[in-house]
Amino acid sequence: MVGRSEHETYKMQGHALSVWYSTVHAIFVNEHIYESYVINTISGWLIYQITSNSVLSALGRFVAKLSPSLKANTFGVGVRFRSHKEWCKLFESLGFKVVGTKIGEGVCFITEAFTVN
Repeated sequence: MVGRSEHETYKMQGHALSVWYSTVHAIFVNEHIYESYVINTISGWLIYQITSNSVLSALGRFVAKLSPSLKANTFGVGVRFRSHKEWCKLFESLGFKVVGTKIGEGVCFITEAFTVN
């Protein structure tokens, strides 16, 4: 889910997760890890800024012609990936508790279990 802004996206994701709060015992998240070396939340934020902005998306499409590995089908639409810390913050703000985290070795996937407090 992607909104017109970071705030709207966060609210939409939070609302969708809150619907499950009273009906499930646990939620598992399998996500690519979008951690950065300097500021661990900047990778996902930067991807969102580029893919949701029409000017930056046009620039991204041009760069992708030169380097096809940077091609994204979300240019102009937006996509919001979250770091481990951001997922925890989102779930905890809704009353969930992180009960487990497993980061795959040699791959960029994370599985987190969140339970209702």
